[in-house]
Amino acid sequence: MPPTNPERQRQIAQDERDLARLGYSQQLFREMGGFSNFAISFSIISILTGAVLLFGYGLKFAGPVINSVGWPVVSLFTLCVAASMAELASVYPTAGGLYFWAFRLGGRGWAWLTAWLNMIGQVTITAGINVAAATYIIGAATRIGGWPADVPVPLFGSTTSWYFQLAVMVAIMVPQVIINAVGIRLTARLNDFSVWWHLAGVATIAALLTFLGAHHNPPGFLLQHVTTVTPLEASSVDLGGGRLAPALVIADVKLPSPLFALVPGLAALYGAAPLALVFVLGLLQAQWTYTGYDASAHVAEETVMARLNAAWGVFLSVAVSAVVGYVLLLILTWSIPKGDVAATANDAYPVLQIAYANLGPFAANVVAVIIGGAMWLCVVRLRARRRHAGRGAAPARASPPPHARAGDPRQQRARRADHHLCRRLHGGDVDQHDHALPGLRDPDLPQLAQSPARPRRAHDAGQRALEPGTLGAGGERRRHRLGGVHRGRLRAAAERAGAVDDAAAGGRPGRLLAGVGAAPIRGAGRGWAGGNAV
Repeated sequence: MPPTNPERQRQIAQDERDLARLGYSQQLFREMGGFSNFAISFSIISILTGAVLLFGYGLKFAGPVINSVGWPVVSLFTLCVAASMAELASVYPTAGGLYFWAFRLGGRGWAWLTAWLNMIGQVTITAGINVAAATYIIGAATRIGGWPADVPVPLFGSTTSWYFQLAVMVAIMVPQVIINAVGIRLTARLNDFSVWWHLAGVATIAALLTFLGAHHNPPGFLLQHVTTVTPLEASSVDLGGGRLAPALVIADVKLPSPLFALVPGLAALYGAAPLALVFVLGLLQAQWTYTGYDASAHVAEETVMARLNAAWGVFLSVAVSAVVGYVLLLILTWSIPKGDVAATANDAYPVLQIAYANLGPFAANVVAVIIGGAMWLCVVRLRARRRHAGRGAAPARASPPPHARAGDPRQQRARRADHHLCRRLHGGDVDQHDHALPGLRDPDLPQLAQSPARPRRAHDAGQRALEPGTLGAGGERRRHRLGGVHRGRLRAAAERAGAVDDAAAGGRPGRLLAGVGAAPIRGAGRGWAGGNAV
């Protein structure tokens, strides 16, 4: 049962207090619940996108074993990463979580590197999935319409033209941009819808192929190792004059690969295609699928009970995707027509080849539509993730409530008040709750979220937390009874939060999502204490 309005407001108030302890004021509307937070990461992982688009990639290198064994292996290690990220999301429930995590744990240099690597990844994966989705939609449309794969298209030549694929990508991208510009409420509803689309879609595909499929292979087929294309053949193209060599292919541009020139013997290794090599390369199918589950942390400041819901969103999105994706891959592999791995793996659209060879036209068209819709929803969420991730360094208020408009006086007054508060906060006049801080004019005050030079431990967990009232007047140096030396300014926000939580906490280290809402916070006692995060 969803919480009553007073209960929801109490939870939001607690979230704001948790955020203030980290040195931030609440600037984003908390519109998302636990399911919506989970849904954004689950939709970005999108097993109907990654597992489908690269189904033939792993199959041609290692055969059916890459799906029956490779997927669980990658899922297990990804769950370990997700568990660690969930722990951090519970401790630091801030927007753009990765940047703040890297800053608190490694310093400004690691935060800067994390921010740029993540931003580059956000841009490239969004473009890559949109191009792949456009290519898939073109192939699905030609099969549904019964047209040849290279049907002529005015202005572009044929459907296989790169520029036609680019035009389709732009066409599916425009509504995605508009939806993300509307605001968090619409994207949250799309999150929830996307979860049910994926779950119902996988169930529908599995049921159709299981009960109506014309081809079912024996169980031992799922563990077979078959290499139909060596890695050297897969990476080689015609560079002109009939010369086949490994190359970098960007659209219609083909460049000789510098990697094979720099590493002697790499070409021979790729040509020999030992099982260890092709199996590891085939794992990229699953590894590429498991991306974006940090999105639940990026929207922590827009989630109610963020310490609990953001952490569970990160972990459960991977766990549910692992189970549902494994079911999908096993059914698809089991239904490969006549067990001909080479024919399926070398088809431009291997999943569609399985569907149309096993099912009638109507059922196969349903499968094609389900997969295409999932891909479009995946990229909608990727754009939302990039928008949320950009707020990690400079949080900005999310879309206004429905009653607010651009010229609404209430919205204008709220924006002016927020701007005024931010200026006073950064000027050192007030704290995050607009409470005056008389006499605290140290220029370092705005850096409340900066990590201390070295961790400090309180000798007595029962000691009171350091508060502004313990500072000496006039900015004089004064030694607090906990042993810290201060010069007219507050201690780091996270250390103050740890001291507050340690007053009623034990000394046992926190574990992943221990209890209900428990989060480990650095503090007193024996070094680490599990603070109540509710």
